Amino acid sequence: MILMSAFTSLRRVSILSRHFVGVQQTSNRLRALSRMAVNEDGKPTAGIIIIGDEILKGQTLDTNSHFICTELYKLGVRVERVSVIHDDLSVIAEEVASFSKRYTHVITSGGIGPTHDDVTFEGVAKAFGEEIVPHPELVKLCKDYFGANSSLDSPQLKMALVPKSSTLTFGTNLKTGQKMLYPIISVKNVYIFPGIPKLLEGAFLSLKEKLFQGSPVHFHLREIYVGTHEIAIAPYLNQFNAKYNGKVHLGSYPKLSHSYYTVKVTLECEDEETLNEAHSELLSLLPQEHIVNFELDPIGKAPEAVYSLASLTDQTSPGTTQLESSTSSPATCIASDSATGSEDLLSARVAVAVQGIQAS
Repeated sequence: MILMSAFTSLRRVSILSRHFVGVQQTSNRLRALSRMAVNEDGKPTAGIIIIGDEILKGQTLDTNSHFICTELYKLGVRVERVSVIHDDLSVIAEEVASFSKRYTHVITSGGIGPTHDDVTFEGVAKAFGEEIVPHPELVKLCKDYFGANSSLDSPQLKMALVPKSSTLTFGTNLKTGQKMLYPIISVKNVYIFPGIPKLLEGAFLSLKEKLFQGSPVHFHLREIYVGTHEIAIAPYLNQFNAKYNGKVHLGSYPKLSHSYYTVKVTLECEDEETLNEAHSELLSLLPQEHIVNFELDPIGKAPEAVYSLASLTDQTSPGTTQLESSTSSPATCIASDSATGSEDLLSARVAVAVQGIQAS
């Protein structure tokens, strides 16, 4: 009897132990998935899924991923991956489920229209083990827009069938200030955007701070333009990277067809003071004869450059005339120089203006 009681107690302990281990393993998995949603440093990340056979066939140029990457970068959200996939329910479900575990934000584009190949809502629902259901607010919107007689199985109301746990977020038209007609649907950390660039861009610009802001991160950028090939500056970049790796992100991008520079070197950092220090150090490392003083926006800054050059010339060249007004246009300045015979000043101004036009 005593042995039987002891055996029963041991069995209960074993069951409880296995149960505790199972709970602990589940808890560990959940914590691991939570950690996977952000960078190792805890900063927000994003994955973008572009959905559409037409993209993969080369029939349509994808501009949406470039736009989203640009805007998220401004918000301090680092895009980790962009995926382009077919209009296939199972493929969409698999990719969404994978991205949702790995990144803070998942943004999909495309596949939410009324036709047979628009299966993004179904794919997202499958990713989370949900059904698609008619959302009352979306049903009303679609009926108001397409006609009250539309049935639930009609193409008009297909866009009202969304994953069961969907959240609706309405944007505001930035031009008119009016509420947008159709909301952005989100499920957990997945945000489902339209594939038409104009619609995506309007909705994204309206909602980006609301949906994706929340990180104090800001990426600071400096650029250095070099007039020689990468192989010539590689040793200096390697030396710099050995010191600043992990602090400053260094990029090197050849531009073989450019008229003024051959390589654009970029430095990125969240701390502006560190970036300024690194920028100065790299400038001192690189051979000065290879550094190109290139202005990315020559047209916008051409008047300032012209007036600055004219001021210097007027101060050092006897007989030249001061500009009558700081608001004079470059064309007026050139005409004035021609009339007064200031040929050297005229040539300098023309050279600056021509350089600006060519660089654009």
